[in-house]
Amino acid sequence: MKTGIKIIIIIILAFANLDAHTKTNITYQKPKYKRVAQAYGYIIGNEKFLQVVEKNYPEYALKILRVRLAFESSFGRSKIGIKNYLIDYMGHSEFIQYDKNVNEVLGELYADLELTEEFILYGLNLIENNANGIDFESPILETLLSFQYAENPHDEFFGGFTYSFSTKGHPKSKNSDIKFKIPKSWKAQEAERPNIIQKFTNDYGQGIQSIMIMVVDLGYKLEPYEIKKFFSKTEIMEMIPTSGKFISHTDMTFDGFLGCLLVFEQTQKRLDLEINTKSAQFMFIYGDKAVYLTCSVNIVDRSKKNIDGMEKYLPLFKAVANSIVVMDRY
Repeated sequence: MKTGIKIIIIIILAFANLDAHTKTNITYQKPKYKRVAQAYGYIIGNEKFLQVVEKNYPEYALKILRVRLAFESSFGRSKIGIKNYLIDYMGHSEFIQYDKNVNEVLGELYADLELTEEFILYGLNLIENNANGIDFESPILETLLSFQYAENPHDEFFGGFTYSFSTKGHPKSKNSDIKFKIPKSWKAQEAERPNIIQKFTNDYGQGIQSIMIMVVDLGYKLEPYEIKKFFSKTEIMEMIPTSGKFISHTDMTFDGFLGCLLVFEQTQKRLDLEINTKSAQFMFIYGDKAVYLTCSVNIVDRSKKNIDGMEKYLPLFKAVANSIVVMDRY
């Protein structure tokens, strides 16, 4: 591998992971508790609507049962997680009063409504569509998904709650056209570093896990034997930043292009903070371009990294990497 290319990649890897955990973008977002409270109000509102219709219009009993089961199946764990979050945020006694107020207000609202057949059917169909991720307002859907799949993040992807991202036309894309899928609860954000095309952060942009896509222009097209050497364990280990620690190397193929997966840990300092990350770096070469999908988890407590770290998110990261399609070749 040419020395110049190797140095460029080492620098990119070193600073990309620091960008993954820079909180500048998050500072200006709506506070998390506000959107969580909004999602909680949405859940309670649905429950009140179904209760009122069920009590006063028994002819809709079967449809109500179907709608309720569909929503519980999709977002049943969300309510528990949201409730626990609000209790931690407000305190138990304050949450009890808050919950009482929300239920009373929404209960009175539906009690005073004239529920026509048209309105009832619209409401039931809307909740059923919401259970399938359709006709959902943002960020309510993303918030519910964040809590629903907090323990098993890959299930969100395999449950079909995804959206597509394409590098085509992006000013940092190096004229690449690569498409892949991202979980809906992971928010797309512009990255500060010049080589990062797009950054995706869990918990609707307010989490500490990230996925980033980068494309590096190599300047020339590598021969097959050069590509094989490029991704050999020996060469790849030399790309790890000086502050990094090698974990594993696995040969992989992405949409027909040879590449690999590099897993490494890294500790970096920013001001008075020490940032510990564990990254899964998926990479491949096509034409004269090297593509990097950098997936990072933040290690808040090293003693618990097996619970909160890469082991938990790697199935999701592999699913995202496996969804890569290089559109240029078609």
